[in-house]
Amino acid sequence: MLLSDSDDPDGKLGKGLVELSVAEQFNSLTNLHNETLARIMERHGEVRERLEAWDRYRQDQARLLSWLRDTERERGKLQLRYIHTRRVPKMLQRIEVSASKNTHTLVGK
Repeated sequence: MLLSDSDDPDGKLGKGLVELSVAEQFNSLTNLHNETLARIMERHGEVRERLEAWDRYRQDQARLLSWLRDTERERGKLQLRYIHTRRVPKMLQRIEVSASKNTHTLVGK
């Protein structure tokens, strides 16, 4: 399109077309910007959820490790390798108490 062959002596028609083209480009870029920003915000939310899940996982693992250490410590105190027959009832009672604590601990969490 030749703008000089216009019937518009002041050249305003050509200027209007240029401004319209710039406005269309601006709108197109604004839409692209908004779409990109929406995708970034969505991805940010997904990453935040994954980080929160990872933190919960680490806390659960720390609690499990603590529980395992405590249980192993109690088991070590029982000295089950060599038990005299006279100590069997007392040991059985300690084992039952320990087992009931473990059951309550596992069910409670």
